[in-house]
Amino acid sequence: MARSTATAPVLAAVPNAPAPAVGMAALCDALDASFPERHAVIRAVARALLAGENVFILGEPGTGKSLLVRCFSQALGLSYW
Repeated sequence: MARSTATAPVLAAVPNAPAPAVGMAALCDALDASFPERHAVIRAVARALLAGENVFILGEPGTGKSLLVRCFSQALGLSYW
C-alpha cells in the first residue's frame, strides 16, 4: 500500500516509532529524539493520553505542534481528529 503524502512527514520525524503495544515511555523517548525542544510537551501529552484527557497545545505557528500530535496518534494507532 502506498503511503499518503500526509503521513510521510510523520514517518520521517519518528522513523523508529514503537508499535502501539509498546509502552508510553518508549514512545516518549522516540519522540524526544525527534523533538528535543518539546520534552515537557511530550511528557504532558503522554500523561494526558494515559489519563484519558484532552490536550490543547498553544504556541507560535510552524513550531511542530501538529506534527508532534500526528506522531503520537500514528504511533498509538489513533485518529488524528
